This record gives sequence, C-alpha cells and structure tokens, in this order.
Amino acid sequence: MDIPDLAWFKVLLLVLKHSSEYLYSMAGTCKLFEEVLNDLEVWRTVSVEKYQWHHEWYEFHEGKIVEFLQKCKEHNNPEIIYRQTFNDFFIHKDDEAVNNMWVMAMVGIWNPPTLLAY
Repeated sequence: MDIPDLAWFKVLLLVLKHSSEYLYSMAGTCKLFEEVLNDLEVWRTVSVEKYQWHHEWYEFHEGKIVEFLQKCKEHNNPEIIYRQTFNDFFIHKDDEAVNNMWVMAMVGIWNPPTLLAY
C-alpha cells in the first residue's frame, strides 16, 4: 500500500511542530522529505522553542543554529515573529511592536487574555 506524498508531508509538519531536531535527520532518510525541506510551510511550522533568539549568544561552532533561525525568520515563522516582537517592545522600547502584537492576535499566534490569566 502506497501512502500519498501529501500524507507524508503532513506527518513531517506534525513532527516539526513539536521538535526541530528531526528536520535534517528526516530529510537525510527520505528523498521526499529532502525535496520538501525548502517548502515555505515547513519553515513556518518548525518549532524553534528550544533555541534562544539572540544569535549573538551562540558560539562560532554553533553557526548552523544561527542559519536555521535566520531561515525561519526569512520564512515568517510565527514563533520567531512572536519573539522578535516582544524583544522589540520590551528591550528596544519600539512602539511599532504594538502593531505587530495586534497582527499576532488577529492571526491567532498570540492570545492576550491567556497571558493575563497567569
């Protein structure tokens, strides 16, 4: 029984939503995963939770992590946008970040009442 490529792609997205560690290992084990590695949806879905946003915090030998985070940023990964917005607002005191918070709330990336509950 053949499993359709779209089903495999959905499996890839589900895995990447929970852990970025499998991104390159999955691509290295399956030709289909390797082909879809540069798909926009992959980079928007992959989790960046385990990585610090500030690339200057990484050593030279951790350049692959910086490249990974940069690629996520280039593809508008919601977690990266979220981090950047809060960094701009609270660290750099950039009032324009409030507009980005509004956009995040409208697309469901950020839910202000949930944060206020804590």
